[in-house]
Amino acid sequence: NAFAKKNITVHIDDGLMGGGGYLIPYDREMSHSDLRGARWEYFLHGDPDNWRRGIFHYAIMCCQMEPFGYSRVGGCMFYVDSHVVAAQYVKNWLPSWIIQGSNRDKAFASVFMHELGHTLGLFKFEGIDNQNTKYPWQEDFWRYGPYRSCMNYRYVYKLVDYSNGDDEEYDQDDWGKLDLTRFTEEW
Repeated sequence: NAFAKKNITVHIDDGLMGGGGYLIPYDREMSHSDLRGARWEYFLHGDPDNWRRGIFHYAIMCCQMEPFGYSRVGGCMFYVDSHVVAAQYVKNWLPSWIIQGSNRDKAFASVFMHELGHTLGLFKFEGIDNQNTKYPWQEDFWRYGPYRSCMNYRYVYKLVDYSNGDDEEYDQDDWGKLDLTRFTEEW
């Protein structure tokens, strides 16, 4: 719905459009190489020139991810056109979502949209992925409060939208910064 309001059509191919919908083998903790391997096998089918590359982005829902850098995470972009959501990590925050007025569906949709935002080029703003925006005792929680976006950790799990950038100075127009040319980039 958030994309439709901006006249952007998003198609989620869960297998009904001739691709997607593959069940990858269960792995309690997927590593970065596991994720890239799944992309190679289930998205590109072993063909670096597969027609889907450059048209679709690839998303995986897994149980957990091995620690990436400093700790476990709820999701990440693991290739320029691919992201993952770690379902168990997101579910572990259930008490926090409920206290904040969210629910399971909104939390998963928010994390999915957050990681999709990275594949569409949302990185370079101090309010994005800022660990210091999570809790009210942190200064950046208040500083980046006007940045109402699922890219802001203050709102991830409870907001399924990007910011319009129409608030105070500590805000960004995420919608205006989306880079749809990233569909054809290579790492």
